Amino acid sequence: MQVTEQSQTAFNALPLELFIEVLDQLGLYPAASQYLYSHCLYLNTSANLSCFRRTLGLDLGARHPNSLEYFQPIKNEDAFKAANILVHITSLFISPEQTPGAPLIRLSQIVDLCNIVGPTLKRLALDLSPVYSTSSEAAKIKPHVASNRIFETMTKTKAMRNEMTKTMRGFCLQIPSLETLAFIRPDALQASDIERMFTEFTGTLLDVSLVDIYPNHHTPLGTRSWTSDDRVKIHELDVPTSYYGDEDILVLCDGWVWTNAVNGTLWNQGRRRTKNLNENDLKPFGAMTF
Repeated sequence: MQVTEQSQTAFNALPLELFIEVLDQLGLYPAASQYLYSHCLYLNTSANLSCFRRTLGLDLGARHPNSLEYFQPIKNEDAFKAANILVHITSLFISPEQTPGAPLIRLSQIVDLCNIVGPTLKRLALDLSPVYSTSSEAAKIKPHVASNRIFETMTKTKAMRNEMTKTMRGFCLQIPSLETLAFIRPDALQASDIERMFTEFTGTLLDVSLVDIYPNHHTPLGTRSWTSDDRVKIHELDVPTSYYGDEDILVLCDGWVWTNAVNGTLWNQGRRRTKNLNENDLKPFGAMTF
């Protein structure tokens, strides 16, 4: 009762216009929060990722610089619940570079975060290079191993990767909800690699985009012919080069994929269906080597 009277006294001292403004902002909170969580989850430092984990109720540890005092409220629980925030988290960027004074993000902290937001994610840009993990921790978790089911909750996610190792290929193609897969074309891409995309994919329909500069695109010798009934469609994406064309191709392609994925423009880039071998024309430049 005493707290209520003190609150009423405090509000009575405020101008009416300010009080109305506060009420108006509370009314806008659900819609504004839903929009921000849908489009603006850009976690590029260890500090803002830690604060986001704190908002979701994940433990930071008592000595973490972003931890709150005991009984200190994390957020407006009623407003957060009314906004139904979690179902609106559909796009997420994670590349947590260390913030001065804040500890590195650990691999286990990425895993438990993905377990919470995974069910609604449609697009995930994940950079694990700034994430800290000991050898024993990495061996225990192994997020890319299917049997660990680290990404099992991501039933709506479109995945993106800049290389296609055997392990990563198996992981991606076993995501039944996968619709779009873009990766840098390996130098030694063979017909057998493309064949495995057809035989190992467990979903309904998959658009694969091979990313490289124009002269490097070709159909490997021995590749199957495409049909209209194929569940897997193979496309080519051309990375623009400078006038001089003297860039490091791998660095150029990697940066192009990353930038367009973060900007949300990777999925609607102009692309072309990879030709069957009997459709291939001799290109004006760029030798075809097998």
